[in-house]
Amino acid sequence: MADLGSTSGQRYYPSGGGGGGAAYTEGIQKSKRDTRTTDTTIPATALFVYIRNTAASGDITVNGVPFGPGDSWSQEEKTNEATSKVELCQEVVIESVGVEYTFIANYPSTTLVDVPNI
Repeated sequence: MADLGSTSGQRYYPSGGGGGGAAYTEGIQKSKRDTRTTDTTIPATALFVYIRNTAASGDITVNGVPFGPGDSWSQEEKTNEATSKVELCQEVVIESVGVEYTFIANYPSTTLVDVPNI
């Protein structure tokens, strides 16, 4: 199983290396990382969500799309060029049917989401 590490309290730049992400990524204060075999709903307004099927066999479904062993899925905040506003992640629904997966969800410090209890 891959070790995805922890991003709690660290800076995360979704656009890669040098901080090209939106201003929200300047200091992630709330982060959740977990490995599960049960269904999970990750609430909207995250800065970044990463999901990886860590099972040897079996599919998980992310927002209705199946992902096999070793496959991953991610979503990140982005700037709407037309409005120059940051659009945060939408709700993510993971269905696992007993298949193991790992996820990371990073939220801004101002979130009202109860991040530790996702």
